Amino acid sequence: MLMPDIHACSKLTAENEQLRRKLKKLRRQNVLLGKELQGLKDHIKLQDMLRQYVTTRDSQTQTDPPKSLFTGIYSQQKKPDKPGTASEHEKTTKLLSMHNNLMKRYEKELKTNMQHVETVTTLNLKVHELEQKLKQTEDRLNVAVREKQNVSRQSARSRSRHRRSRSLSPKDSLRELLQVFQVVTENYKK
Repeated sequence: MLMPDIHACSKLTAENEQLRRKLKKLRRQNVLLGKELQGLKDHIKLQDMLRQYVTTRDSQTQTDPPKSLFTGIYSQQKKPDKPGTASEHEKTTKLLSMHNNLMKRYEKELKTNMQHVETVTTLNLKVHELEQKLKQTEDRLNVAVREKQNVSRQSARSRSRHRRSRSLSPKDSLRELLQVFQVVTENYKK
């Protein structure tokens, strides 16, 4: 395979670089011209709108509106609607009303769900409090049962002592009962 002459390669490379620079320059000019064209279109559109809709009057014909007003606004014929636009408009309004109804239902459901959540949390708190009260009363009941058993044991001992010993006077028996009662109340307070 024959290699091209080095001078031809360098010449083609230089030509390629020059063409690239020209291409970039043309692209920049194209963008600038596009922006300028868009600005001119906007300016022309604004001038047309001003001519059609804004009334300018000379001092001589101050009471008479210009012809452009009659031709611009009042003489414009209404374009007949496309056959699909009316039905599309109806579909759009129907969809919007359906969407609004769904949003109302969603908000209503959200409120009821929040109320249910609040109710459930309050009921859970009440259940927890009642469980604690139940546990406390069970503990008190167990303590009372133990004290009753202790008192019954002590009274059984005292009865057996009374039987063994000679009979006590009523004052002594009241004192013993008072001591037993004090022991029971001290145990209950603990």
